[in-house]
Amino acid sequence: MGDSVKQARGMVLLAALFFATGGALIKGCEFTSLQIAGLRSAVAAVFLFALRKEGRHLRSPLVWMVGVAFAATMILYVSANKLTYAANAIYLQAGAPLFVFFLGPWLLKEAWSRIGAVQVGLIVIGITILLLGSGEGGASAPDPRLGNQLALLSGVGWAIVVIGIRALERRGIPSLSGVVAGNAVTAVAALPFALPVVTHDAWSWTSIGLLGIFQIGCAYLALTKGLKLVPALEAALLLSIEPVLNPLLAWAVHGETPSLGTWVGGGVILFASLLPLLVRRPQS
Repeated sequence: MGDSVKQARGMVLLAALFFATGGALIKGCEFTSLQIAGLRSAVAAVFLFALRKEGRHLRSPLVWMVGVAFAATMILYVSANKLTYAANAIYLQAGAPLFVFFLGPWLLKEAWSRIGAVQVGLIVIGITILLLGSGEGGASAPDPRLGNQLALLSGVGWAIVVIGIRALERRGIPSLSGVVAGNAVTAVAALPFALPVVTHDAWSWTSIGLLGIFQIGCAYLALTKGLKLVPALEAALLLSIEPVLNPLLAWAVHGETPSLGTWVGGGVILFASLLPLLVRRPQS
């Protein structure tokens, strides 16, 4: 049993590592934002549908509602990565608990909590610091202001996805079906506006394959496998390595150096996102 738990922890950590490659791979790809979003999700949808039967429960309208929110999140996040720093994009999307706090009681009938109110206050402070202190753009971040706005909207989309996944689980529908539907919707919505897809260098096509198969496909496969044995608290802490590694990989590959305001604001957002887990006392 001990070895199984260790393997499950390894799966969650592996998922975080796969997720963290997104910023660097997206910035290194010569395709447009819509082309990256559509092609990446097309690969991921086929990959997950073929490999896991849990991703084939696609008859429920709720699955496709989650899929639409997932698609909006993917398109906004890819577009944000093309315009602003990878650190800005991932940290602003990590502010999703702010929107879950306000949307949860309405959509899921979940009551607000004191810790949630503190969390929201910290996230607002972190977002403000990041937006005001994100600095000037660069070669890999040509329009930080617009990119930050899109990243913030992707956080709204991700909040809706999280709420939708909770609703799916309550109805006994595998959450992986929402992921498959979301990638399918992304491909269908993005690709028509991204055509024609002209020939690019080999690395751009390789990046699409890596993004679809590993950064989305294998990441969600590893995550769903790991969550079967790893408690939610521990899983969330392991996954918190993603917003740490994401900007570091973008720095290592593309030389991105975000401003101090980005690091401080992002740190506050990350701390706020983990706050409910850090203060939770283990049950006896």
